[in-house]
Amino acid sequence: MWVGAFLICLTLIPLSWVDAAEPTVDEKIESIQKDVNQLKVKEDQLEFLKDETKNFRESVQKERESFQSTFDRYLTILTTLPSVLIAVLGFILIYFFGQSKKELKEDISKLDGEIKESITKLEKEFGEAETNLQKKMDKKIGIADQQISRFLEEQLKDHIEKVDALIRMSERECMYQKSRILVIGTDDQLKEMGEFELKAIRQRGINHIESINLNIEELKKKLEQDSFDILIYHYLGKGGSNDDEGIVDPQVTVIVDLLKRNNQEIPLIVYTYYGEHNWLHREDKKVVDSYRWAVMANMPVTLLGHLFTIAHAFHKEAKIGDSIH
Repeated sequence: MWVGAFLICLTLIPLSWVDAAEPTVDEKIESIQKDVNQLKVKEDQLEFLKDETKNFRESVQKERESFQSTFDRYLTILTTLPSVLIAVLGFILIYFFGQSKKELKEDISKLDGEIKESITKLEKEFGEAETNLQKKMDKKIGIADQQISRFLEEQLKDHIEKVDALIRMSERECMYQKSRILVIGTDDQLKEMGEFELKAIRQRGINHIESINLNIEELKKKLEQDSFDILIYHYLGKGGSNDDEGIVDPQVTVIVDLLKRNNQEIPLIVYTYYGEHNWLHREDKKVVDSYRWAVMANMPVTLLGHLFTIAHAFHKEAKIGDSIH
């Protein structure tokens, strides 16, 4: 019996090695977990995260293979050791105790049964340890996969938002550049504006500019055809320091009435740069103020500032492409 107990103790020695092997895998898993948790949400770390996950899988696989190889060697030793021990013990028992052949066979059979029972128990414990290790590995890999998926989703969402923002900016740029401008004034006024103000406007991206002389019928036609988005009228009158001074421009009333009857939100910029004192006559100002979409500009810079601000708000749709969503 003491021999059986001795052999059973021998079989228990590797179990401490099995338990000691698990922390090694856990440490590697925890190390990978920390690496994954510490990854910052940056695009240039995506490849690093993929490589770490791949290395993690390979490391776990190597640990499993090493564990299996060690266990196989141990089983080989255990299956060989009984034969040697039985022969040695048989010799010792006969030599010292003079056991009969029958008694020796009984002891050997009993010892063989105890050894087989120990091996079966060890195989069961190994199977349980391997199952637990596989569960832990699958759990850690699952967590890593979830983090990778979440990281990729966040990166994709960020890229989509950036691309959509660029698309919206490009669309707004295209929209304001496609604004159609109609300029009304005398031949002399239009000539001077063409050499300076209108040239500056074209240099800044708005090229759809049409100039017509004071022709109310032509203006009516273009309103009916919806052929312009913004109207610039070069004022013909002039303001004065009091009610007795200045000249009223009758075209202001005609143009404002046409725009009101047209029932559209067409911006009107009344340009007074070449008029004396650069402001409207009091009566004309009342008419202009009665139109909700009118604004006055008395300097070239004011004209361009108003025009480009209005162009971003009043334009025809000019889509450059659908969203990538």
